[in-house]
Amino acid sequence: MEKSSRRDIERALRLHNEGRLDDAAARYLDVLGRDPGNADALHLLGVLRSQQGQHRAAEALIGEALAARAAWPEAHFNLGNAQLALGNAEAAATSFKRALELKPDNPHAHYNLGSALLTLERFGAAAASYERAVAALPGFAEAHMGLGVALGQLGRLDEAVQSVRRAVALQPAYASAHKYLGLTLRDLNRPGEAAAHLQRAAELEPGDAATLNDLGAALRMANRREEAAARFREAIGLDNNHAAARDNLGIVLGEMGRHAEAIAVLREAVNLSPDRAETWNNLGTSLMEAKHYGEAIESLRRATALAPDHPRALANLVHARRIVCDWRDADADEAELIARVREGRGLDAPFAFLTIAGEPADHLACASHYLRQRIPVKLPPLRPDAPYAHQRIRLGYLSADFREHAVMQLIAELFELHDRGAFEVFGFSIGAPDQSPMRKRLERAFDHFIDLHAMDDETAAQTIRASEI
Repeated sequence: MEKSSRRDIERALRLHNEGRLDDAAARYLDVLGRDPGNADALHLLGVLRSQQGQHRAAEALIGEALAARAAWPEAHFNLGNAQLALGNAEAAATSFKRALELKPDNPHAHYNLGSALLTLERFGAAAASYERAVAALPGFAEAHMGLGVALGQLGRLDEAVQSVRRAVALQPAYASAHKYLGLTLRDLNRPGEAAAHLQRAAELEPGDAATLNDLGAALRMANRREEAAARFREAIGLDNNHAAARDNLGIVLGEMGRHAEAIAVLREAVNLSPDRAETWNNLGTSLMEAKHYGEAIESLRRATALAPDHPRALANLVHARRIVCDWRDADADEAELIARVREGRGLDAPFAFLTIAGEPADHLACASHYLRQRIPVKLPPLRPDAPYAHQRIRLGYLSADFREHAVMQLIAELFELHDRGAFEVFGFSIGAPDQSPMRKRLERAFDHFIDLHAMDDETAAQTIRASEI
């Protein structure tokens, strides 16, 4: 390289590093005007063009530089960056691999290779690349985050949580890491922890409607329904067309017994997204709860027409039609629901399926599928290491219906007549109290009446465990 060209490239690089990209580009182009094959100028101009978003030009320029100097790890690395930005993850992975062959200890090349492999859904290989990145640079927060994402895709959720926690420890204001950690903890059925991280993500990126919707979903899982409703409303305020937030708001209002509000929200939702089967199903379910069966049936018919394989809509429709003694197509619908369960096509409505005259094995399969969808991980057992030793046998009843309800009319006396000399009787309520005379009677019927309805699942389970039933 001529001394003048070298000096001009050095000047251009100073401008480049100062962020004066147009001035630097003019210098690089001046060098290339005199020396078209100057590999350094081609490479650096390619990097600059990539910074300007001109990734196709960057790919061509860096490719020319590598044609002149093939064993150049930095150029292969930057070529991979341009290719990844262009959406060509396969080519990018090849470039990063070549960079690592020439310079194996580059943590950023390992990280970018992991990102390319993640895009290609080669999750095991991606995890291995991220592991090499953090081994080479333990303080590399983004690599810990990438490793967590790859592990999550492999179903190794506990390990994913550990990795993303390291990213957050290194960068406490890392919004996307807090969000991913929250979503993964939610998948692990740890909604309280999930909500804390999603709240932090929402604080760091306050205009993100999707994060507020995810936060609301975690709060709902934790039975913090009023807070959940507030977050869903905030999400809708930021994005009036956010269909999932409207759905979730309608659902949580219904769970709080505010059926008129739920129906109003869901009617708005179907007006905004008339082709969204999930919303029609949710509207139908809310209308059923409010005993508007005719409208419920029409909504559920719309849901099944839009999505014939929807996991709940047909079962809900059959249930609604049975309530009003509408037996049209009943045999065909029942046969279809049973076939779905037996063929493993997915039916997430075990309570509606109870009205179907299938075999006990069918009901077990439906309930098992529902639980796998709701709790996709195996939770550790809470059973004791040794048997309990109490003077009386402890007997527990768990119900959402300790209120004015047909079942309680039939069995309230049963709770009252247990032999208290032999049994110590516990009532665990997971339904909202209705302040009815029946509720008060039931609270008196048990030796211990424990209200779990505002607790998340883990806290409720631990409370039952602590009662040593």
